[in-house]
Amino acid sequence: MIEKYLNETPYILKEMIKNEKELFDNKAKEIVNNKIMHIILTGSGTSYHAGLISKEFLMKVTNLYVEVLYPFQINKFIFKECINSLLIGISQEGASLSTYKAMEFAKKNNSYTASMSANEDAYINEEADYIFRINCGEELFGPKTKGYHATILNILLLGMRIGLNNGTISDEEHNSYINDINNTIDNMSSIINESKQWILNNSDELKLAHDLKLIGSKDNYGNVMEGALKILETFCCPTTGYEFEEFVHGIQNSINKDSYIILLNSGKEVSRINTLIEILRNWTSHVFIIGKDLQNKTSKDFSFKFINNENFLIFEYILPIEMMCHIIPPLRNYDKTLLKDPMISKKMESKKVI
Repeated sequence: MIEKYLNETPYILKEMIKNEKELFDNKAKEIVNNKIMHIILTGSGTSYHAGLISKEFLMKVTNLYVEVLYPFQINKFIFKECINSLLIGISQEGASLSTYKAMEFAKKNNSYTASMSANEDAYINEEADYIFRINCGEELFGPKTKGYHATILNILLLGMRIGLNNGTISDEEHNSYINDINNTIDNMSSIINESKQWILNNSDELKLAHDLKLIGSKDNYGNVMEGALKILETFCCPTTGYEFEEFVHGIQNSINKDSYIILLNSGKEVSRINTLIEILRNWTSHVFIIGKDLQNKTSKDFSFKFINNENFLIFEYILPIEMMCHIIPPLRNYDKTLLKDPMISKKMESKKVI
């Protein structure tokens, strides 16, 4: 299922871009007219990670203060009386009770609210002043991939429309960003297809992973966290993600000969990251690098012609990890379509059960 949804993703993203003015312009005008100064993105798991990796661009094009918080972090001190806030609750299925409660709390504290979901009848819409539909279609498989990319794009497109209406970006800048996004999307299918062969070539080793760490520079931090979650969900082995600066502040002490490392090397901090790779390969033979124009490339490295646009590489580097989560679990004799407890959402009251 993951491969099917990944192959659909470029087409879905293109369709979203075609309709972006109709979807976002009028609501963006209202947001600007309401003098919103503070945007809070909230959600759990993949929804949180989509917000996390979109944050910097959203701040750049809106010139607004943007926070990304888990629902449990929402409290009264976030909403200042002197600043108009907009809390955007993100939930692909639209049934997250923690996100719903965060939106409910925000409204009680005089914040505007918005929902962002792929479900037209999302439960979280009940607490929304604005509804920003994620037009990615159904994604029935638990670990979301298509929805992750579509949520990111939804946030970016909304941000650009706000920027156009508050004057922080021009029509020319908006069109240039759209062109850059389209170029990146055009490259996605090649990444998906070529990463498949790389993963198959290394599958005998990858299927044995039992302690896996993802590392990346700050421009890929949201992808690192999302990749760790996806591997954890599908490999069912302990997996953690780290920004590389944080990794070298003590986490490196946990590495031994049995550790597996996947490093997303987008070209930031090239010298220091190459030094880190050299150090890691002295400690374990299980080091896999994903990047562009890699030095000292080995068969364990996926060196691809990423577009590497500074704003939109966020769509590229997660793709090989997502494909890995399709190929490797069956080789570990794990059925990634099965939930350990299909009733856990009901038992733990984490989702609205219809």
